[in-house]
Amino acid sequence: MTSAKTYGTQREYWQGIDVNTNARLLQRITVAGGLSTGTEGNNTEACFVVDSPGAMRFCDVGRPWRTSVRFLGTVDLPWDLQAGVTLQTNPGPEILANYTLTSAQVGSLVQFVNPGRTTFSGGSATIALVEPGTTFGDRMNQIDVRLAKGIRYRQLRALLTLDVANLLNGNAVLVENNAYGARWRQPIAVLQGRTIKPAIRIEF
Repeated sequence: MTSAKTYGTQREYWQGIDVNTNARLLQRITVAGGLSTGTEGNNTEACFVVDSPGAMRFCDVGRPWRTSVRFLGTVDLPWDLQAGVTLQTNPGPEILANYTLTSAQVGSLVQFVNPGRTTFSGGSATIALVEPGTTFGDRMNQIDVRLAKGIRYRQLRALLTLDVANLLNGNAVLVENNAYGARWRQPIAVLQGRTIKPAIRIEF
């Protein structure tokens, strides 16, 4: 039995800054939001091998600082009108290329890398072809708008609203396939297209 400290010390970290604000301005304008920026990764003080030479590849990963911004603004207008807008921009997904090999594909090569073993311990092994923390997809930018109109008649009050999500009809990729092969980088989740939603609420 060998103590883990013999192989070095591994740690994961996150460093970042969050800034938020909430302000009431003139002309009945309210602005709220902020930004979040940071970096994360893992670090091994001494890269080591226990039973797989693949552990030496990318053993010290540090990702760049990535920033998300989100703001919400509302304004009260004459004639019981209200308007609001939400702006957000987020970093794109990390691009990886993970290639999976089975024991049958490599045959005797397993024994060459690990003497005395003829198969992978789990029947397969995954190899990172792209260094983590180095390649990212396009940013996701989204603008949402809301318009509202209040109507009063005696004790009856109605609120008419019109919501437009993803005003610019962006199609940023949110999640993609990181398994290297025929479907590598195929989008799994994409920003929902422009959506228009009218609604009415009646109170009495």
